[in-house]
Amino acid sequence: MVNYSVKDKFEKDEYSVYADGGVFHFHNASLVGEKSFFITNKGRVFGYDSGGFFGEEQVRQYNRLINVECLNYGNVRLTNETSSPFTFNVTLPYDKFIDLYNKLPKNKVFINKEGSKYPCLFTYKVKGHKVLTAFSYDSIELKDDAITFQSSGLGRLPFNRVDQANQTEKCIELKGWFSNTISEITEVNLYIFDEQLKSQLMDKLEQQPSIFNYVHHDAELFEAQYVTYVQQETVKFEEIILSFDEKKISLISSTTNELIHQLPRNDTSIYYDGKENTVVFEYKKMIDIVQISTEKLHTYLQTHVTRDQHTVHIDIGYLSGSFFGEKKDQELISLLISPTTISFFQLETNAIIKQVNVFDGIFFLDRNLLFIVYGKEVSSIKLEKQLPETLLQRVTNQTTLKLGYMADFQPFYIVQDEKKVVLYQSDYVLLKQLFFKDFIDVSITKQPEEQSLFTEVTIKTANDQKMVLYFDTELVKTFIHHSYYFPKRQSLPNVSGEQMYVSYSRQVNDFVLFQFFGQMFAMYKGLKEIERNETDIDKRNKAIINYIYYSIQSLKKHFDMVSVYLPSSLENEVATIFEGQAMQQPFKKLQRHLMGISNQLNRSLNEIESSVAAVSHCLIKREDYNQLVKDRTKRDYQFSAGLGITGVASAAFLSGGLSIIATPFLVAGFSNGISTYLRSEDAKKEERLRKKDEGHKVSFYVDRMYQSLEHLVQAMFPYYISETNDIIYDTYQQLHQEISPKLGTVMVKENLFQKISAYYTFKQLPIDESVTTQRRELIDFTHEAVNLSQQYIDQFSKEVEVNVPEPIAITTK
Repeated sequence: MVNYSVKDKFEKDEYSVYADGGVFHFHNASLVGEKSFFITNKGRVFGYDSGGFFGEEQVRQYNRLINVECLNYGNVRLTNETSSPFTFNVTLPYDKFIDLYNKLPKNKVFINKEGSKYPCLFTYKVKGHKVLTAFSYDSIELKDDAITFQSSGLGRLPFNRVDQANQTEKCIELKGWFSNTISEITEVNLYIFDEQLKSQLMDKLEQQPSIFNYVHHDAELFEAQYVTYVQQETVKFEEIILSFDEKKISLISSTTNELIHQLPRNDTSIYYDGKENTVVFEYKKMIDIVQISTEKLHTYLQTHVTRDQHTVHIDIGYLSGSFFGEKKDQELISLLISPTTISFFQLETNAIIKQVNVFDGIFFLDRNLLFIVYGKEVSSIKLEKQLPETLLQRVTNQTTLKLGYMADFQPFYIVQDEKKVVLYQSDYVLLKQLFFKDFIDVSITKQPEEQSLFTEVTIKTANDQKMVLYFDTELVKTFIHHSYYFPKRQSLPNVSGEQMYVSYSRQVNDFVLFQFFGQMFAMYKGLKEIERNETDIDKRNKAIINYIYYSIQSLKKHFDMVSVYLPSSLENEVATIFEGQAMQQPFKKLQRHLMGISNQLNRSLNEIESSVAAVSHCLIKREDYNQLVKDRTKRDYQFSAGLGITGVASAAFLSGGLSIIATPFLVAGFSNGISTYLRSEDAKKEERLRKKDEGHKVSFYVDRMYQSLEHLVQAMFPYYISETNDIIYDTYQQLHQEISPKLGTVMVKENLFQKISAYYTFKQLPIDESVTTQRRELIDFTHEAVNLSQQYIDQFSKEVEVNVPEPIAITTK
């Protein structure tokens, strides 16, 4: 209640709107008197002091500006201007101040602002909540399209997100869709203490178009980015508002506030990729790509919108081949996949190229190359990303189709006849015709990679051109055979049976040399690879010891198998060629000769093996060694159950840069003689010397093995090979006497040609499936070795001649 002394100073229609106690001070104020403080509706401030028992009653008046300072902890401070003798300091809660502010003349209140930033109190309502939050304070700035908050979590209130704006006596009420860092906000009340700013804000809100012109006020709204592709490598991201309501999906530009697209929800297919933060909307074969930028949108899509197994895969790979009547050449493609359909699209067009039913096609996956077969058309996608699980369920990794592809990943079907190979992609797309008559050489230049069915084949033609193709591995053998068989067969009537027999016997000779000596040369080559690739002497020694030991074990068994069973195999072959005529005697002689050479070879190998026994502590277990070889090589041998090529497989394993590392065992009892009084330093020194001595011992025996093997290969092999050539020649000469009457028959000539073609194919193929070295290279190596034997003979002859004086001429009269 205002006392009479103060009330007497009020003007007409003036009254108190705020009362308090001793929150003021002036000169000569009493210490114990009753004090009262008043602010009137005209913005004047009064202070009353009763004076106490001994003092006089005093009233002070303040007519200047009331300074307002908003405090961050929920209060407002009211103070006088600094030069006034009457001072006051009043603290009010935010809500009490707002009530007081609206009762005062605005020209009597001063609230300081910094530049274009105005102090503001505000409350807001979070989506799903019924009540407003408590008051908060921040500085706001009015922009052309939004209000920005300096430090609070509200951040920014875009005008186009306002659904309703209402100015009351106390505040401006905004309803719409806003967001802070953690939640969505549906209502904000702004308590602004600048009348001009209020007016400007309301004008902008009236002028600014709203997203709610396009969407229902109950729609689910999310911030996102609209993705467009100007060129293949140029991507444009536009900030948008993505809206979902019961009937439609709306995409609205946050920049221009224009409606980009509005799609009927029930007729729009939605594809989602959470890992790539992408959602795609497809309607009438047109697509909209949206980049997800908030976890809220992820959650909403997973919970309310997307269906299981409806996925999008942007830039999954490069499409080539004949694709539903169109030629494709390494075109970057994206996929929309559902349980029943695949939609192909390119980002530049934002349109579906083709939608297909997954059950109508064949999908064959070879590593990162996906073949797509629809009807009689074949295309492929060179995958840059992992194939989705939905499609993997429809994919096979085996096919009866004769498929292949070129170096540029153009896929094709393969059709062969007697004259040519035709590569086509559909009934009306012929990719290539390759005529056998133009072929000079067909060879495998790269083995299939792991989990691949395709072998790299290089074809050399008469005009010195090379073509690289990739075929199914099983088809390669047939292709090489046909490339030789059909062109040569045309001249078969003009070739005599005698010529055919000579050619056949030479092929058999090469086959025997390969089976008997080729493996040894492969082992020798592998040893050279170890020496060349491994620089660490200890690792190299251990690799050589293990390599030689396990190769010798396999070679000895292999020599026995070849010497015993190969002659019988050749005998059966001859009987087939010459229509059942059995001739055992020549092959029994061949068998005895091969067994004799086998025994001599085994004796040489035993000598090398004895050196291994001296350093047996360096050997790893057989099962470990076999597993290493198995992990590195794949074997597919028809002869001798895979034993014939073990040395080669080992060579491939060790020449690949892997070293066998085994910790050498300590020599038994070596340290027993060390006296207990030796210092630890002496013991360490002794250990180093022991290891050094052990290394010298290993090196000695490795060198001994190596020298023995060198002697066998360089000195003895030429002799063995020459002897084998002679006995094979004798065998087939003896055979010739028996079968010469039949050499002129058409059937025998045809049988001989069939075998010659088979042997040619055998020589063209790699040694095994781990390398591309052709068998003919090892065969050539055996032929070259024969020349060494003649060189040794010539060398001995020269040594004799150089020590014999020239003949002395005898003159007769």
